[in-house]
Amino acid sequence: MDKSNLLKILLVDDEEPFRKVVGDFLNSTNLYVTYFCESGEEAIALISQNRFDVILLDYKMAGVSGLNVLQWLHEQKIDTPIIMLTAAGSEQVAVEAMKLGAYDYIRKEHLQIEYLPTIIKSVHQQYLFSKEKEKRIYLENKLDGHLSKIQKYYENVKACEKAIQNSLSIITSELKRIENRIMPGTTFEDGLALSNPVIALIDHLNLISAFVKVMRENFETSYNDIIKFKKNSTEYFKEPEKSTVDPVKRG
Repeated sequence: MDKSNLLKILLVDDEEPFRKVVGDFLNSTNLYVTYFCESGEEAIALISQNRFDVILLDYKMAGVSGLNVLQWLHEQKIDTPIIMLTAAGSEQVAVEAMKLGAYDYIRKEHLQIEYLPTIIKSVHQQYLFSKEKEKRIYLENKLDGHLSKIQKYYENVKACEKAIQNSLSIITSELKRIENRIMPGTTFEDGLALSNPVIALIDHLNLISAFVKVMRENFETSYNDIIKFKKNSTEYFKEPEKSTVDPVKRG
């Protein structure tokens, strides 16, 4: 079997029977590769050297507790999704675990093992979505920076276009005025020779005008394309619908 597509699960619990029952069940689904630790110290050592997709972490262990491990993960900025395993009367521990970044918690005495894959899948999907959301925010910030620059360039180009168009209009009018003043006093051949460079100058001026207009339109198109891309990416990263099934009775 190709194990490259299986989720790597770390089960940290100091009760050997619980590890065996849960581990055997998870491995029987052919969805996971399950690793085991019986102490917080061992978990920290293993997590330091390996990357897991989801960690099932018992909060109450001798020595380094599950909360200690969670605190260490938080300090090391390791964002592997955690499902905290708690016991009856440990609601405050669950709240503290969630504050430290745990994605969910399960009261062990209420765990329906057949629903565990659903819980793991939900937590893993939440994690993937949060990473995609972080990426979207990063990309949006980059896009906003580019948009700001393009907007400034666009405004400058529009201002330049307006100034150039005004100047070209004045120059064109002046050339025509000079041509009209000179032409009546010239022969046909001289007038034709004089009008040719005037026409050529006006053509060049119109070419400059068209070039500046194209520049402005290109900036405008680029700006609108980024706006459209940003809107589409926002639609893509909408919050997924949450499942209406709650497979865990938390009590």
